Amino acid sequence: MDDVFKALADPTRRQLLDQLFEQDGQTLKALEKRLPMTRFGVMKHLKLLQQAGLVATRRQGREKLHYLNAVPIRLIHDRWVNKFTTPPIFEGENLEVDPPRRLVQSFRALWGEDVKVEGTSRVTWEIEPVGDSCLLKVTHDQLRDGANSQLFGGWPMILSGMKTLLETGGLLTTPGSLRWQSGESAQPSGACAS
Repeated sequence: MDDVFKALADPTRRQLLDQLFEQDGQTLKALEKRLPMTRFGVMKHLKLLQQAGLVATRRQGREKLHYLNAVPIRLIHDRWVNKFTTPPIFEGENLEVDPPRRLVQSFRALWGEDVKVEGTSRVTWEIEPVGDSCLLKVTHDQLRDGANSQLFGGWPMILSGMKTLLETGGLLTTPGSLRWQSGESAQPSGACAS
């Protein structure tokens, strides 16, 4: 975690992360055009971001593409910020992290006694390139037969909210999606296929 704080302490590195947030998968040449420094200086900053796990790279032909990995920032948020805000509606751990392609997490619902007794399940997030876009696959498994439908019934709303955020920068504003902000019980409503 010290590497992450050290990497985030520098304004140039934060600017590089902002550039990758705006457009992921950039080359070194594209990133250096936006900064008033030498190619070597940009490379040095990118190396520190990679060591902190904030940037992942992938070769595409002769080019090396740089991708933002927000997982370390999320872990800091969860440890230092999230616990002081709204009461948790679920808990879990990162079980497998392979940026930017795969994230596997444990999942235990906490929003009501009827779902707490269901125990821990698993959620797998996988991103696959499709042309100049990508496909997100979410698999929620290790549920018991006949599990409470609240555990999986809210996924369409969650994914819709993520899509809205990525496409517009705005939050989903359906009544169910706003419950967590107002501190109400955040029970997903309606059942759907997993």
